[in-house]
Amino acid sequence: MITKKQIEECNTLEDLGALDLGLDYSVGGRGGYVGLWASKVAEHFNIPVNYLPRKFGAYCNYLGGGIRGAIMASSFSKDVPEKKARILEALAEACKRAYENAENETGMNDDYEDGETNWEAEATKAARKANLVSAY
Repeated sequence: MITKKQIEECNTLEDLGALDLGLDYSVGGRGGYVGLWASKVAEHFNIPVNYLPRKFGAYCNYLGGGIRGAIMASSFSKDVPEKKARILEALAEACKRAYENAENETGMNDDYEDGETNWEAEATKAARKANLVSAY
């Protein structure tokens, strides 16, 4: 059984993949997601699969103009028992960390190598600070 402590130590896509819960992801300049297959998560934590979205994890919407929104965690049914809900919350937070770390590893949130300001990164940071999720 995967423990909450193990989940809290996950910071990268590689860490999440090691949990063997069906990692699937797409991280790019127009948003994306880091998700785990609901069927595997539900089976592992012994909860009904319909309590979870098809992919459980985190997502980032594209706001337009090269700007990405806040990284948001998946939700789940309020019928999940409290102890298991805390584990699911930790798992979603681990997916958020892995998503942001994947962005950082590719330089999406940095200025350009020649010293020029990456205005898309600056605007994304501002959107995230304001917790903007959608432009619609």
